[in-house]
Amino acid sequence: MKKMVLFVGALVLVSAAQSQTLYRCGNTFSQTPCGKDAQTLNVGPKPDAAPSNVSRLVEEAKKRPPPTPDVVAFNIQSCERKIRSSMKDPEAARISQGSRMGPSVGYASERIFPEVSYSFKVNGKNSYGAYTGEKLYTCSFDLAEKDILYIKEIGPYPG
Repeated sequence: MKKMVLFVGALVLVSAAQSQTLYRCGNTFSQTPCGKDAQTLNVGPKPDAAPSNVSRLVEEAKKRPPPTPDVVAFNIQSCERKIRSSMKDPEAARISQGSRMGPSVGYASERIFPEVSYSFKVNGKNSYGAYTGEKLYTCSFDLAEKDILYIKEIGPYPG
């Protein structure tokens, strides 16, 4: 009896992971068509974990010795230049000392990939010339720490 209950429970979970069809009429959504103007939307499960090869690459990178202080300092300077170039007033940007976060799994442009992250606190000016408050930025490199993949503003600094 317990095996049958477990089997049925597993079957329900597997069927929930399949893509589902939704219909949109104006601002409402339904599982059944709501009229002639209903638009079909196929909704599938979003990947919530990195592919195994990306996870494996990140784990291998964590086992390697960390880069030399010179490499870290060079990467921090490269990130600061890249962050400044994205600001409205690059010369006025106040950027805190960056720190290397280490290998991790990145997600950008609907892709999952291995990366090495650096983080920064940045306070920049807006179009009116006023400082906007500290924001957290990340700068992501490839695992070899040779090329910057992207920089990203995460949001207001929580501290």
